[in-house]
Amino acid sequence: MDSIKQHNLFDFKEFELLEDCLKIREKSSIEYTEITISYEKITKDIRVYRQKSILWLVISIAIFFITLSYIINEFIYHQPYSGSWLFWGFLFIASISLYYASCQNFIKLMTYDGGFILFFGNKPSKEKINDFIDNLINKRNTYLKSKYSKVDPDYPIDEQLYKIKWLLDEKLITDEEFQSLKIKLLKDKYGSLNNSLGFRPDNT
Repeated sequence: MDSIKQHNLFDFKEFELLEDCLKIREKSSIEYTEITISYEKITKDIRVYRQKSILWLVISIAIFFITLSYIINEFIYHQPYSGSWLFWGFLFIASISLYYASCQNFIKLMTYDGGFILFFGNKPSKEKINDFIDNLINKRNTYLKSKYSKVDPDYPIDEQLYKIKWLLDEKLITDEEFQSLKIKLLKDKYGSLNNSLGFRPDNT
């Protein structure tokens, strides 16, 4: 798939694969943003993490002990029935439900500048988001291989060799393809690749 939409309460994300970049549209209750990220800036490093709301957990624990105290007073110490434990019990169920609802799985696709692209881990489903990320990486690989495995006589040979070695290190070309390109460069005295500006990640 070339696009995917994600909803999470008041947040909306849409990711679209273009020819040379990833377009991201994000909308919340207060703002709308639209950005593009070049495939050259995207790594293959995927990180998964789970975010939990400690606040709702603390509130749930506090309400649980309040509920427990009312139950002890009414059923063990035989205090006059007030039904307060029912009210606090309902609040406990509501708060623990909100705690579990606030626990989110996220997927980070890292970029060369130290940033990341954030996906909700299971929206619309875990399978669909994993398929989209796989497709994104495949498209990124195809784009980089197509762009940087070409020779260009206008650039120094050392720069050209560096770039095809990078493709090899990224496993975008095979050892055989690397050796073939290297031989061709040395034989024909070609320089770098077409459109080489922006190849090296900007880590600043």
